Amino acid sequence: MIAAVIQMNCEPGNIRKNVAAARDFIRKAADKGAEWAVLPELFQTGYLLGGRDREYAGPVPGGEALCWMEETAREFGIMLTGGIIEEQGGKLYDTAVTVSQHGLLGAYRKIHLWGGEKERFTPGNDTGTPMDCGNWKIGMQICYEAGFPEGARLQVLKGANALAYVAAFGAARAEVWDLATRARALENGCYVLASDRCGTEPCGTKFAGRSRIVAPDGTILAQVEEGEGIAVAKLELSNIQQQRAVLPYLKDLRTDLIAAAWQKWANGSERG
Repeated sequence: MIAAVIQMNCEPGNIRKNVAAARDFIRKAADKGAEWAVLPELFQTGYLLGGRDREYAGPVPGGEALCWMEETAREFGIMLTGGIIEEQGGKLYDTAVTVSQHGLLGAYRKIHLWGGEKERFTPGNDTGTPMDCGNWKIGMQICYEAGFPEGARLQVLKGANALAYVAAFGAARAEVWDLATRARALENGCYVLASDRCGTEPCGTKFAGRSRIVAPDGTILAQVEEGEGIAVAKLELSNIQQQRAVLPYLKDLRTDLIAAAWQKWANGSERG
């Protein structure tokens, strides 16, 4: 499969401008043969909205943000993953969604909220289930969660062979983004498609960029360095099989022991 990550700047609250820019990047990705493109976290709205999150939120399925993604996927015959603000039952979630030209494939609510996000969003309560996309099974994670290996590992144990990270990752911690995205690919023997914001929002928050496609051995296949742009690479199932044979982490993982230890910790008997 040919895949792309899209790196774009987003103007807070200017949905018309942001989706127009996103559509142009998606068109360019499709022109390069991409069958799947990954967009950043909250790409339609911008990241910091000054308390106006609810104004831009919508349900999944059925909301305007999701409908736009579905329409665009149909227009270009491409699968899309991106981050939006979801509203359900009066609660707001930072949610990643994947759509195809046939509609919604899956949604994942961010579990690990960063900093002030805890006052904006309700954390998700599901570790996620990979989406079945033919030979590919795709898992989703969001931004800060690149630093939580448990979420990625659980998705892979459920069958994922590619992980999409939608992000608005800050430039102040760019080295974390560099290390974590490669580590998640290497330790799981899977592809990682990590799409981050670029630019600086009016409040002064600067984003790291460095959107990349990482191979199962941790090699960066394609990356957008500075500013807006697209990185495209071919994903091959054989590379996953080969890497998992070279470094059989999944085969040798003691899931029985790890699960028991986690349960003891959750019960409080082994907490430090």
